Amino acid sequence: MSYFFVLYGTGVVEIGEEKETAGKNSLIESPKDIPRCWYNRSNAPLRFIVIKVPKPEKPTKFIKNIADTFGLRDYLLSLTSVPF
Repeated sequence: MSYFFVLYGTGVVEIGEEKETAGKNSLIESPKDIPRCWYNRSNAPLRFIVIKVPKPEKPTKFIKNIADTFGLRDYLLSLTSVPF
């Protein structure tokens, strides 16, 4: 299982047959062995991190603004030196 967490910018993530626009503070769950691709259709930077975890038990989920929901924003911001 992989997760993508968008640090800043907006992009389109394609996972299998699904496409979703994802912006800052979005967390996208991506099951193993399913093709995935990101598209940045703007001139603005898009930065995200990839988190790998053990095998999933549920299908793909798109969760937006997860960092604010769980109070992780400051911690995640501390992981990058790029200003937001």
